[in-house]
Amino acid sequence: MGVAEVRLKSIEKAALSVGILLAVMPLIGLVLNYSPLGIRFSSVLASLLLLTAVFVVAIIRRRQTKTEDEGLPCRKREIYAKSVFYAILPITVAVLLRVYPYLISGLPFSVDSWPSIRYAELLLNNTPAPLDDENIFGSRYDYLGEKIFGAVISALTGLQPVHAMAFSVPIAGSFSILIFYALVDMLYGKEVSFIASLFLATAFSDVILTAGVKGETYAHSLYLLLILLFLNKRLDSRAWGGFVLASEEASRGERF
Repeated sequence: MGVAEVRLKSIEKAALSVGILLAVMPLIGLVLNYSPLGIRFSSVLASLLLLTAVFVVAIIRRRQTKTEDEGLPCRKREIYAKSVFYAILPITVAVLLRVYPYLISGLPFSVDSWPSIRYAELLLNNTPAPLDDENIFGSRYDYLGEKIFGAVISALTGLQPVHAMAFSVPIAGSFSILIFYALVDMLYGKEVSFIASLFLATAFSDVILTAGVKGETYAHSLYLLLILLFLNKRLDSRAWGGFVLASEEASRGERF
């Protein structure tokens, strides 16, 4: 198989990187919460640095072990301003629309956001703690992805969960537009993907769905990533798809 056949487009690499990052964050918080370290600034920062180092080493080793055919220099591709515009505009519009309610009010969009924010606050105050402890959290929560993600972002930035989650979770939901763009681009090309992703970015129903601090907001990007992985024949969909599914299952909290 030639190099050109296995090489991913830049937009696919960007979508995959963002999606895997969103899948990793709850898993980091989950592991730290069940360790003596807990979810704190130093432990989160050390975990991210360690994970980055592991990926860097893996990339270096992969490049060193490439076959002769894989190591052939590839034709240098020009990046046209039109292509960059097509990719950047929808995600920018999506982020602005979803973060706008917080920017003008200083509060998260939707009253449904408060249970998730309260859970993240209690988690940070009591970590390490069982995620289903009703003595701490008051009631059982089945979906914990955005809550653990919010706790990790809050610990990393030093912001209170209400502020950290009010902008980080909608931004995480906005990245579904980038993944959707890569998905449509793979099937139909740049022009169609630009129109479709811009339409989704501005669609009233999707803005409402992904502007609040809710499980649906956070899961939106992961679900689209799974579709991209399983439709893209140039990726090992079983390995990456299993990883994202593990993140989803671990974030549900039903077995803890």
